[in-house]
Amino acid sequence: MPASPPPISGSRRRDAMIFAALATAGVLILLAVLTATRPDLGAWTQTLFAASGIGAVVALCTAFAIAGLSGSEGDAARSVRTIEDLLREQVRLLAQVHEHTMLSEGGKRLLYRAKELDLLRHAIEEDIARGDYDAALTMCTTMAEEFGFRVEAETFRETIESMRREHVERSVQESLAALDAALNDRDWMAARHEAARIRRLYPDAPAVDDLEPRIERARQAHKTAMIERFVTAADHGEDETAMALLRELDRSLSREDAAMLQERAQGVVARHRENLSVQFNIAVRDRNWAEAVRVGNDIVREFPNSKMAEEVRSMIDVLQTRATQAAVQAAS
Repeated sequence: MPASPPPISGSRRRDAMIFAALATAGVLILLAVLTATRPDLGAWTQTLFAASGIGAVVALCTAFAIAGLSGSEGDAARSVRTIEDLLREQVRLLAQVHEHTMLSEGGKRLLYRAKELDLLRHAIEEDIARGDYDAALTMCTTMAEEFGFRVEAETFRETIESMRREHVERSVQESLAALDAALNDRDWMAARHEAARIRRLYPDAPAVDDLEPRIERARQAHKTAMIERFVTAADHGEDETAMALLRELDRSLSREDAAMLQERAQGVVARHRENLSVQFNIAVRDRNWAEAVRVGNDIVREFPNSKMAEEVRSMIDVLQTRATQAAVQAAS
């Protein structure tokens, strides 16, 4: 038969009971402390605190009795002395908790004033590190008005304002770089959207006063350069280049600009239309149906009300059919 476990000695049993009683007392004291530090619990605070304190004392007395009634006289005496020391310490802690509970909110504020101030400083520094400058300034007001540390609060404010200015300047420069990129791409709509965004985000930045003039200067400089290129191309007979520039200029020319360029523009348009007519006739003559369709579509798109466009429309379906047949034959 398997050997039975050795019996638990009276000393070990006594020690276990004492430990259990002391552990119970510790838990009840901890509960009392946690309850006393929660003023928002109202009347329950005093009730739960009192119940926990009484329970702790009862548990300690139980441990005292166990120690005194079991074991040898020497062990009992030592246990009694140990438990007396523990009991005095627990009573002292309970007295502190009770004293804390009796304090008014104002008294507690004064008692923990230095700790609250340290927490406030730490919170301000964290907000500065995150770039949350408005929240940091709000806590500076708390430091000055509620704690009376006006000099320290003002020092924090100067630091915050300096860092915010640097942050805003850096952000504005990044936004202006995006605006310049849109201007370089001649994307006037994107440039205006970026300017509006900068004005909304940084209304007090000095750069916002020059946003619209900046866009207009870039647009006028681009238009002037295109006009110069158009005039050069028209005067040198580069009709295709001149025509492409004229199409782009058409969206930005003022009446004065149009009047200045009218004679050259009419000559370029007339020669371009003649070139398209020649290209169309050559393509039809050479039975290059795909090219004839491409040039014919250009004629209809660019000169929709001309007699030449009417002639092309009357032929375009036949030309398209022949171009399709030619493509099929080439592929087979």
